[in-house]
Amino acid sequence: MRFAIVCDPPERVTGGIERHARSLSEELARRGHTTVGIAPAEVSKDSLRGFDWVVFEGVRRLVLLRHLRSMPRGQRLALFTHGSFLEETHPTEIRNAGGRSPSPTVRARAAYDRTLGRAVFGRFDRVFVLTESERDDIIPFLDLSPSRVHVNPLFISAEFQHAVGSPPLPSPAPTPYVCAVGRIEPRKNFARLLSAVAPLPVRLLLAGQDRGALAQLREFSTAAHLDERWRYLGRVSETEKVALLRGARCVVVSSFLEGVPTVALEARSLGRIVVLSGLAYGPEGPGVVRSPATVEGLRSAIGQSIRADDVPPSRPPGVEESTEAFLRDLQAPAS
Repeated sequence: MRFAIVCDPPERVTGGIERHARSLSEELARRGHTTVGIAPAEVSKDSLRGFDWVVFEGVRRLVLLRHLRSMPRGQRLALFTHGSFLEETHPTEIRNAGGRSPSPTVRARAAYDRTLGRAVFGRFDRVFVLTESERDDIIPFLDLSPSRVHVNPLFISAEFQHAVGSPPLPSPAPTPYVCAVGRIEPRKNFARLLSAVAPLPVRLLLAGQDRGALAQLREFSTAAHLDERWRYLGRVSETEKVALLRGARCVVVSSFLEGVPTVALEARSLGRIVVLSGLAYGPEGPGVVRSPATVEGLRSAIGQSIRADDVPPSRPPGVEESTEAFLRDLQAPAS
C-alpha cells in the first residue's frame, strides 16, 4: 500500500509524536509499503493523489480542518490523536468534576472542543488512540462510531531497546532522586512538580531540551529557595536516559496535557514506578500511580511511590507489533 504521513515538523510537535510518526513510517517501508512524508504546508489535492491512506499525526486542529476541506473525493484518512488533540479541555476533566457541575469556562471550552472535534473526527475512516481509557473518553465526547476508533498502543523505540542492552552507565546522582524527562515548556508543569518534591526526602532531576521555559523555572526556583532541591541535566542520550530512569525512585509525568508519554512506557519497562498526571494518557495497570496535576496531588503520589515496593517491569510492544495492529485495523470493517 501507499501511505502519505502528514506530520508537523519537530519544532512544532512534541518529540514523542515526531518519533512515533518516523518509526511508523520506517516500519511500514521495511514491510514493503511505500511511505511519503508530507508537511502540513505542502498538503493539497495534487500532493495527496494516488495514496491508499493519508495518515495525519501531530497536526493542529484548525490546520487539519482546513486541509480536510480540500481532500480528494473518496480518499481514505486515518488520524493518530495522541491525547492532546483536545487542547483546551479534556473529557476526563468534565467527567471528574468532583460531583460538581464544571465551571462556565470549562463548559464553554468543552462545547468548542466538541464542535470542532466532531467536525474533524467525523471525516476520518480510522481514528487511532493510545489507550483504552482514551478510547472510552473520546467515543462519547465526540459521538464517534466505536468501529472507527482503535487502540494502537505506545511502543518502545528500537533506539531505547538498544540502549537498554548496552553497557550500563553509572547513576547520575549519588543520593535518592525522582526524575522527569521532557522538553522544558509550560505544559510540562515543572514548577508545580518542583514545589511538590521540595519537602520530600528526594531531589528532582530534569532532563530534556529547553523550549524557552528554563529561565522562568530557574527564577521561580530561586524565589522559592528551592535551588538545592533539583538539577537540570540538559538533553541526554538514550543510554544516559536509561541510567537516569533505572536509578530513579520513581519517574514523573506531571503535564497538564501530554502527547506521547513514551518515557512513562520506558520507565515501566525498566521496573520503575510512574506517577502520571490525570490529564495525560499513558500506560495503565500495576506500577502506574495517577495524580492530579496539582502540587498537593503530585506530592502525595510521589511520596506514596518512593515508599512503595518495587514492581515487576512491564512488557510494552515494539514498533513491529504496533505496526501490525495498525495494518490490521485499517482493514477491519467500519461503519
